[in-house]
Amino acid sequence: MPRETALFPKITEQGLADLRRRIGVKITDTLEPWCHEATRDNIRHYAHGIGDDNPLWCDPDYAAGTRWGGIIAPPSFLFAASRGRARTGRGISRCGATTRSRPRRG
Repeated sequence: MPRETALFPKITEQGLADLRRRIGVKITDTLEPWCHEATRDNIRHYAHGIGDDNPLWCDPDYAAGTRWGGIIAPPSFLFAASRGRARTGRGISRCGATTRSRPRRG
């Protein structure tokens, strides 16, 4: 089997038809958030998962010497904590994070 076939699924007419049926279907916020809390581990796992190893998110010793005084979450972490609620603001207050002046600490 060629390597390309082994790594990537095959695009089929059935798969395309399934995706086309989703066009125009509203996404509701019935799903639970990926992270219920902005803990140090959740922040680090999220940051590494998106390929961002900024020491402000991942290195407690480095982060302690910054104006924040500790690890903070990357701005996009809000989406992991809200699962679609970020646009309305409900996810912001629910997870205790903010996109303005005070970052969420882990």
